[in-house]
Amino acid sequence: MKLDAQTDRVHLIDMRQSIERIRAYVAGMDEAAFLRDPKTIAAVEHELAALGEASKNISREAQRRVRGVRWNLWRLVRNTLVHEHYQVNPRTVWRTVTDELPAVSQALEHLG
Repeated sequence: MKLDAQTDRVHLIDMRQSIERIRAYVAGMDEAAFLRDPKTIAAVEHELAALGEASKNISREAQRRVRGVRWNLWRLVRNTLVHEHYQVNPRTVWRTVTDELPAVSQALEHLG
C-alpha cells in the first residue's frame, strides 16, 4: 500500500509522541526503580507497541529519508509486545528504552 507524505508525517508524529510519553514515564528512574513499578512497565510497553505500530505504517520512501531508525526492530518490538507479551522481560524493555530509543528520537527530531 502506497502512503502519501501526509500519512507518513502523521505516523512519524505518532512515533515522536510515544517517545515523549515514554521519556515522561521513566523520568528520574533508574533500572531498579523501573523494575519495581509494574504500572510504568505496562505504560512503557504500551507506548513501545504504539511506536512500533506507527513505524510499520511508514512508507519505504519515508524510511529511506529518515536515517538512524532501525525500522525492522520496531516492527519486531511491536509484534513481540502484542503477540508474545507474556514472554516480555522488563529488563529488555528498559534496555530498549535506554539503548534504542535515543537513536529514534534523534532521527525524528528534525520533523518539527
